[in-house]
Amino acid sequence: MPAGPTGIMSRLRSSRPCHAEARVSARHESKRVYIPRQYIIDENNRRIGVQLDIDTFERIEEVLENHGLMLLMQVAADDESVELEEAKALYRAHQD
Repeated sequence: MPAGPTGIMSRLRSSRPCHAEARVSARHESKRVYIPRQYIIDENNRRIGVQLDIDTFERIEEVLENHGLMLLMQVAADDESVELEEAKALYRAHQD
């Protein structure tokens, strides 16, 4: 097999079923989610990488973005509220 950019010969090997936990609600209920992937292994049969199909990658990316937004919303909920006119004044002040 030809060597890759790092000089390590590698090949793909399908993974056996494996599960990862994902939080699915504000009450922190756990749900087991299957993540299909293939491992990239070196000539010594050590795992050196993981390959995901694009649909799986995009689902993981969406979950991470949603989690980040949820954390920001929780922080914002603790912030002091501002009246509309005061917010407009602050906005105008920062545009200059």
